[in-house]
Amino acid sequence: MALPDYIINASSRKTHPYHMWDGICSIESNLKTIRDTYEKDDISAIAKELAGKERIYFIGCGTSLYNGMAAQFIFNRIAGMDVSAVYALEFTEFPPLNLQKSAVIGVSHTGGTASVIGALNAAKAGGAYTVGITDVEGSAICAAVDAVLPSYGGREPALPKTRSYLAALMKIYYLAAAVARSKGKNCDDFSDELRKIPEKTGAFIKKIEEPMKAMAANGYKAIYVFGSGFNQGSVYEAALKLQETAQIISVPFELEEGMHGPWVTMNKGDLVTVLHFDGLYQNKSLELIKSLSHIGVDLFVIGNIPSFNEKVKHFFLIEEKEIMTPFYTVLPFYQLAYFSALKKGNNPDFMRFEDEPYLATRLSLPR
Repeated sequence: MALPDYIINASSRKTHPYHMWDGICSIESNLKTIRDTYEKDDISAIAKELAGKERIYFIGCGTSLYNGMAAQFIFNRIAGMDVSAVYALEFTEFPPLNLQKSAVIGVSHTGGTASVIGALNAAKAGGAYTVGITDVEGSAICAAVDAVLPSYGGREPALPKTRSYLAALMKIYYLAAAVARSKGKNCDDFSDELRKIPEKTGAFIKKIEEPMKAMAANGYKAIYVFGSGFNQGSVYEAALKLQETAQIISVPFELEEGMHGPWVTMNKGDLVTVLHFDGLYQNKSLELIKSLSHIGVDLFVIGNIPSFNEKVKHFFLIEEKEIMTPFYTVLPFYQLAYFSALKKGNNPDFMRFEDEPYLATRLSLPR
């Protein structure tokens, strides 16, 4: 069976540093490129179109859908707009009403995800204004939409993507700010903080490398991740990377939903991460941390609240307002997934495709 180029490229490295590690280490420079370009390129025409719509839909699959989850809250807070994240396939089968009053933004790292292209075609047929977000210039999504946000980076060689999530997130933040300005809102403070993100994420990646190596050495069999609001997409992205890269049982939960029963599947020694930030969710996440200590799980807390009197094994402080924290909260899991894969003897770039049944499954799945 002839293998597609993306499969061949993903399997080209046999030892550390793998392509996935290059992707993690390139996040800072990639975000700098996006920042510097979006500071000078004019996206106000796209922003003006979006500002005039009643609702915006973000559509995608996997990591790209998780970008849409984050966008719901960013656009609500910064631009004051109603935004929904919708699975691309569900959007096509059940298109929303009054699409002529809506905008639909399709996210696809490769720009060729068939279900996203299909959903965008359905959106245009319904009269919606359509926008594409991709890393691959000239890809299929570019021909399917009314406008494309500037694309950079190209396709990642590793099959589990890392830099693409934060790249799309950066574009979404800049787009939200542009829409806010189009609506006459002042978001200078937000924009000032956004400009600092690339360098700060780069420093954070370096800071957590050794702690994440040590955490991976524990060989966790199951990992749970809880988060809400701006970080709702982060918990799904974190779990996906652990699944793809290290084949660890990893389960994402919106904070409230995870407290309504699924926690009973946890066992002593499992790793449970709680994203713990000041604001509305603060008391709820603290109650969860307290309660789970009875089970004997290893608690890993990531947040901007430096002090709490609970039995927490791992803690990372992120000294940022919650709205900026999605740029950081996925980074420990990229490294945990990578180093866990190395510990297990996995090729982190290649998912599980050294095993013929898994490769055959991937090649036969509709993409």
